[in-house]
Amino acid sequence: MLRPLSWYTEKFDWYHKIIKENSLYYDFLYYDIVPNRLVIQNRRRLKGIKLIQILDFEFWKQHSINNQRRYY
Repeated sequence: MLRPLSWYTEKFDWYHKIIKENSLYYDFLYYDIVPNRLVIQNRRRLKGIKLIQILDFEFWKQHSINNQRRYY
């Protein structure tokens, strides 16, 4: 279930940091936590959700819940 962006920016500042550093902040409206990855919903494709992987894997590895990297 996708939650409003503000829900995550308040509770997970580093998610907000990832989005802003990758210049995706204004392109994406929602993002949510799924095991081992970050799911981003593009507001231009609300009917066909596209999963975008964060490119900064080192940052993701350091801050992921189980400290693992997976490639989908």
